[in-house]
Amino acid sequence: MEALNLGELFRQNPVFWDSCSWPKEFLPAGFLQRSLETEAYGQGPDVRRAFERWEEWIRAGRYKLFNLYSEKECAENPDKKNVKLLYFQGKPGQKFHIICPGGAYTHVATWLEGVPPAMAITEEGYHAFVLVYRCDYACTASGQLMPKPMEDLAQALTFIIKNSRDLQVDIENYGVSGFSAGGHLAAFWGSRKYGYAHYRLPAPSALILGYPALSSEIYYELLQGTKMDHYPEAKTMTDSYLRLMGGPAYTQEEIRDFSAEYHVTGEYPPVYFVHNEDDPLVPYETSQRFCKALEKAGVTHVFESYRTGGHGFALGYGKEACGWYQRALKFYASV
Repeated sequence: MEALNLGELFRQNPVFWDSCSWPKEFLPAGFLQRSLETEAYGQGPDVRRAFERWEEWIRAGRYKLFNLYSEKECAENPDKKNVKLLYFQGKPGQKFHIICPGGAYTHVATWLEGVPPAMAITEEGYHAFVLVYRCDYACTASGQLMPKPMEDLAQALTFIIKNSRDLQVDIENYGVSGFSAGGHLAAFWGSRKYGYAHYRLPAPSALILGYPALSSEIYYELLQGTKMDHYPEAKTMTDSYLRLMGGPAYTQEEIRDFSAEYHVTGEYPPVYFVHNEDDPLVPYETSQRFCKALEKAGVTHVFESYRTGGHGFALGYGKEACGWYQRALKFYASV
């Protein structure tokens, strides 16, 4: 396959270009000129296959795009107009899965961590919903982002339940997948304080997390230490990320509260997650701490750990973790 940049890939797909303008309304500057292979962390072939299948879904009438907020709500809060739900139809009467792509809460990597997992889910017969939640680039007001993405996830689930008959979905045993920052969002959806119980919605049957950014406290600790002194750009990015969590004047206590390991109880949903030891963006220790919390609370879980594979590998094409998502879906089917 010839080399592509992201703009060329998106232009080949009517959803990303001709039919909808929303993906390019709030992408980072220069994003569309970036190499697919570089930005996809080696997952370019898998992304292209997923896009081809996506087009088949469109032609077959098995794909829909929903706005999650009304015109009135968007008029009152313009940030909400960017919140979308991509629906990939499974078999009638089957259960569904909501996918939260990553993007460091600055953008939503739908094309890498949304569409390929959706295709994998529909292969199992399940319905797949990809959530495009509010993030830093999509918000007009700077400052604390939380809990806006959580509100969007609650809105998505409410929408699916309300329209379950038309969508032909089983609402009893849904799952939530999350990657990187989307893994943080999915993990917090499993908590009673910030997630499903807070919004008086049913708990997910299982969470599937790929290299999730679970512990904001670890980022705080790194920022306070000396390990990042030689990487000023990394320090700036880390500080920006923590501001999205706790606001401009965040404290260690506030940041700790956005660390998933402190919200694991015996009622926490079953979890299947994967992380590589050489991940350069999300410290491997975040998953280690989370795993200990799950073990202590007696929560059913599976943790796949690999020495190499880096970050952003999505379904793991060509990596040690290849096939992890399919194994996770079998776990989801069994709980």
